[in-house]
Amino acid sequence: MSGILDNNIKLIEIKMLGGFSIKVGDRVLDDSAGRTKKCFVLLEYLMANRNTEISTEKLIEFIWGDDESDNPANALKNLIYRIRGILTPLCKDEKYDFIIFNRNDYFWNNKLPCKIDIEEFEAAYKTAKRSNISAAYRLEMLNKAISLYGGEFLPKSSMEDWVILNNTRYTRMFMECVKGISELYAANGEYDEIIAVCEKALTVDTFDEALHELLLRAYLKAGRRQKAISHYEYASELFYEKLGIKLSENVRTLMRNEIKTESGIEKDLDVIKDDLKESQLIDTAYYCDYEIFKNLYRIEARLSERFGQSVFVALLTLEPFKLGEAPQRLNETMQLLKAVILNRLRKSDIVSRYSSSQYILMLPALTFENGQIVLKRIVSRFDEEIGSRKQQSFFLGTKLNPLNPAA
Repeated sequence: MSGILDNNIKLIEIKMLGGFSIKVGDRVLDDSAGRTKKCFVLLEYLMANRNTEISTEKLIEFIWGDDESDNPANALKNLIYRIRGILTPLCKDEKYDFIIFNRNDYFWNNKLPCKIDIEEFEAAYKTAKRSNISAAYRLEMLNKAISLYGGEFLPKSSMEDWVILNNTRYTRMFMECVKGISELYAANGEYDEIIAVCEKALTVDTFDEALHELLLRAYLKAGRRQKAISHYEYASELFYEKLGIKLSENVRTLMRNEIKTESGIEKDLDVIKDDLKESQLIDTAYYCDYEIFKNLYRIEARLSERFGQSVFVALLTLEPFKLGEAPQRLNETMQLLKAVILNRLRKSDIVSRYSSSQYILMLPALTFENGQIVLKRIVSRFDEEIGSRKQQSFFLGTKLNPLNPAA
C-alpha cells in the first residue's frame, strides 16, 4: 500500500467526458445512482488534479466550504477511507494504492498507469493548434480530439464551480476542433464529413448558430437541399421557442439565395420532382419558416390579383392572464397551440411562427365568415386542451384580414 507497483498491474482507463467511470481490466466503477455524492466529487477532483498535491485544509474547504464540522480533518479521513473502499473492487486480488497521503497532502497515485480522456483530448487539441504540422496530421489530431470528446465534463457534478469552469473550457476546445476540421474538409470538398461532425457538435451546443450555418452550407454543397430546408425550419423554430430570437440575417440570406444555386445540370425531370416532393405523407396544414411563408404569401397575392380568388391571413396571439409568466410556460403553450392549429386546418393552409407568442396563418379559398368559423374552432379546441391540462395561464386572441393583392 505504499504506491510500489508489481509487474501485473493493469492499465486504469478513466472517463470524465460524458460521464465518470474508472475501468481496470473488465471491472468498471461509475457514478451510477446510489453512489455517495461527496465521495465521487472528491474522487473526481483528485483525479482531475492528479498532478497536484492538495493540502488537507484545501480539501476540507473544497468539500465542506463554510459548513462547520466538529472535526473536519477526521471527517476528511473518513471520506478518503470510504473512497478507497469504493475503489477496492477494481483491484481483484492485487493491492492498488489509488490515493496517497504524504505529510499534509492527499493526491492520486501517479505511479499507477492511467489513461484519462480529458488529458488525451487536450493533448490532441494542443497538437492540432501547432503551426508547424502538416494538414494531414492536423486533420488526424482534430479527428482524434473530436472522437475523444464524449460529452459534457462530469455531468452528474455539473453544479460544482470547478466543474462548470472546466466544462466551459472543454466545450470551447471541442467547438474549435469542429470548426477547424470543417475548414479542412471544405477545402477537400468532403461535405458529408462536415455534416457528420456538425451533427455531433449540435448535440453538445444546440444554440451555436455558427454550427447551424456550417451544417446548412454543407447540406447545400452536398446537394441535400430538402435536408437543408428541413434543418433550417427546425433551427428557426428552436431559436424562436427557446431564445425568443430569429436566426441571423446571414443565415436567412443563405437560405433565400444560396439554396437556389444549381451546382450542376439535371436533365431528368423525375429526379428533380423527387427532390421537390415532401419526404413523407402529411395530413396536416403546411408548417414552414417565416421567410418561406413570405414567399408563399407573395405567390398567393399574385394569384389573387390575377384570378380574384379569396385568401385570408390570420394572426393568433397568446396573451398572459397576468404579467411575468415564465418563458418555459409560454414555450410549452406555443407547442400545444401549434398542434391544435395544424390539426384544425386543411392541408392547403399555411402556418408559420411570427414571434415568440404568435402564429400567422394563410387560408386560401375561404370567405370571411368561414375564416371566422375556423378561428373559433381553433380557439375552442385550444381552450379545451388548456383546461384539461390545468394550465390556464394564457388566452388566445385572433385577427383575420383579407390578403392584399400584389398591386
